[in-house]
Parts: sequence; structure tokens; C-alpha cells
Amino acid sequence: MKHIPALVVFLLLAGCGTSTPDKYPWAIVGSQGVVRMIYLDPEALNDTEFLSDLVSHLSRPGTTSQLMFFDDRAATPSGLPMSDTAMLHLRAQYNYNPQTGFEKFVFMEVSDKNSSPPMLTEVTAAIRRR
Repeated sequence: MKHIPALVVFLLLAGCGTSTPDKYPWAIVGSQGVVRMIYLDPEALNDTEFLSDLVSHLSRPGTTSQLMFFDDRAATPSGLPMSDTAMLHLRAQYNYNPQTGFEKFVFMEVSDKNSSPPMLTEVTAAIRRR
């Protein structure tokens, strides 16, 4: 019975379609509906090939998904809504809707950390599923 959570994680990861990218530390910390909150080593945010591999691994073909990447494990939320502190550590987001063909990856930059919620600026990147 105590091996069931490990089996569930294995089956979820096995269903994602690509081998697990392991160049940098990362972890799914939480989820809510189609949204997954993921801790990602800050160095990984500079590696577009790794990010493309990770997006491909985490988003299933034909399934709508939103991936939110945070650079601080302790600040990564386990659900929504997220705190102001969590928003300060949101560094990137990927959205995929196969029904409409919408696919977008953006990096997030904090433009006003003193407002509540913090103001974020999106910078679109050419990172896509493989």
C-alpha cells in the first residue's frame, strides 16, 4: 500500500511521452486542473533546449496544459491562487491548447515588486513542444 504513491508518480511521468530531462533539478510541487506549478533550478532558465525538452515531457499531446515555473522551491505554490511571494518567484509560463493550436512560452520579469499583487512583465520566447 505504501508503494501506491510512487506507482502513481511513475504512471503520470510515463504518460508524458518523452524521457525525463535531468540536466537541472526540477519538481512538480503542485497542480490544479490543467495547471502545474513546477520548481526549476534558476540556471535551467538560460537553457532553451532543456526548457523545450521539459515542456515536451510535461505536456501531453492533445491535452491542454499550463506550466508555471518558479525559481525558489520554498516559494513554489502547491495550488492557486498564489501568494505575492510566489509571484515574485514565477519566472516562466507555458500554455498549450491543442484544440485552438495555441502554444506560448513566456519568461516573467518582476516590474514592480512593491505592488500587491506584484506586477510582472511577459517576454515571449520561441520555446515549443518537440
